[in-house]
Amino acid sequence: MTARPIIFSAPMVLALLAGRKTQTRRLASSPLRRVQLGERLWVRENWQFAPQQYCTCPQGAEPSPCDDWQEGTGCASNRDGTIYAADGVKAARWRPSIHMSRWASRLTLTVTDVRVQRLGAMSSADARAEGTPLDPYDEAWADEDPRRWVLAFAALWDRLHGAGAWDANPWVVALTFTVERRNVDA
Repeated sequence: MTARPIIFSAPMVLALLAGRKTQTRRLASSPLRRVQLGERLWVRENWQFAPQQYCTCPQGAEPSPCDDWQEGTGCASNRDGTIYAADGVKAARWRPSIHMSRWASRLTLTVTDVRVQRLGAMSSADARAEGTPLDPYDEAWADEDPRRWVLAFAALWDRLHGAGAWDANPWVVALTFTVERRNVDA
């Protein structure tokens, strides 16, 4: 079965890890429009090799210092472990999510529903399942009037896609999924 990559920001990765995010919407022009039920998606996020004092570089037979790990340079071979920006770990430089290799992914999503719809057709439950970041006060406020979840998501969509993007009401692919804390190949 096909496994495709999908990029998420650090706040959305945190929502996935917390179990608050079980849906995502992408523009209908996205390659994700071809996703089928049961397919798996592996999450790409900002990452870096775990810090260590020495690594084995292909240039020599002896272990050598890993140069400037915090600068994102130096030997990348035989490093143990990966760290992720969403976890709040400090690193001077993160490797962008677009460059995350499949082996470094820690989250696998299994698609349970695929819908193509207008963005504005989302329900309050859909907006909440998007994992829209709200502080506890705002969450209680949104629960009093569930349409406020949609308003919060609309503001997030405009931040991501530009002013007026929500009002344009584009066609989107809405994916519902389950989250597993494991690499897609594990």
